[in-house]
Amino acid sequence: MARRSLPIVGNVNPRSVWESSTKVLTRDLRRPVPRARASEAAADAAAWFDELTSAVAESVPPERPIACKPGCAHCCSLKVVVAAPEAIRLADWLRATLDDGALADLRARVEATDDRTRGMTVAQRMQARVPCPLLAKDRCIAHEARPLSCRGANSYDAEACRQSLEHPERRSEFRCYGPQVAIGDALRAGVSTAAAANQLDGTMLELISALRTLLSRPPAANEWGAGRRDALTVARDKEFAELVKAGKGSPR
Repeated sequence: MARRSLPIVGNVNPRSVWESSTKVLTRDLRRPVPRARASEAAADAAAWFDELTSAVAESVPPERPIACKPGCAHCCSLKVVVAAPEAIRLADWLRATLDDGALADLRARVEATDDRTRGMTVAQRMQARVPCPLLAKDRCIAHEARPLSCRGANSYDAEACRQSLEHPERRSEFRCYGPQVAIGDALRAGVSTAAAANQLDGTMLELISALRTLLSRPPAANEWGAGRRDALTVARDKEFAELVKAGKGSPR
């Protein structure tokens, strides 16, 4: 399905992407927000990501080829934070795509992963090396609906990623195409800011905890869209909130 373009005034940079996406999505996320509309907002943000990263790569190309490819899953055991509409879209996509048996198996994997990782920091998750429950033979079963943080993640050197994961105590050189990361983060912030502008809970969520809630209790999506602040409370990422409060950078 063709999607609208994101109107950007001036150069494409993180601030312009954040401001423009916030403006557009603030109109889309007016309460009450049905689950389908929240999913659509997240899908629009994903389409904008593809459009904007392609446009930026033409004017500021990567210094060398990006190493990421199917089957390369070194980053898929790291903590991922999302805005609520992203988690809602992912849960809806999984329910629409998987049969009952596969969905039940996934729910069990999500619950087991959440039990092992809930409350962990970025550093703790890296050391724990617990793979994302959406992985199957090192490939994401929900690649089409993956969150903006996952879309933005990239590396020029897959071996450096492997070394960083297997030996987090070492300071392996890690280089990536920065504009791709920045655009993903700016769009994620736009989704979150637009939600908060409509008195919805714009707090960033830890992906696996949010997915557990939304898969086990689908009404939580509409409760979030109605403005209930406790709908996804268990999935709020405290580390992200503390870093934002301190004015520091945020985890992936």
